[in-house]
Amino acid sequence: MGKIMSLSDGVNEISGERLVLDVTGFPTMKQVEKEYFLAVFHSVNGNKAKAAKILGISVKSVYNKYSLYMALPTGTNTEVVSENTNGL
Repeated sequence: MGKIMSLSDGVNEISGERLVLDVTGFPTMKQVEKEYFLAVFHSVNGNKAKAAKILGISVKSVYNKYSLYMALPTGTNTEVVSENTNGL
């Protein structure tokens, strides 16, 4: 059985060249989640119960995510910072 290679080896044993992992141009996980959510949502013609079932989340979460994602322009950071409403 041959040796299992990983990116951490750093050198391509076949060509001897150093491996470089180029991560530029990849979307963030938040962007991937938004695009996936909207793709599912639109594929079920906005049916929140069907979208929730496909996504494995509650209908309330579908409402919340839809409100969040539709309020933001494409490419906007979708991270939400909660505010302290206890008057502290």
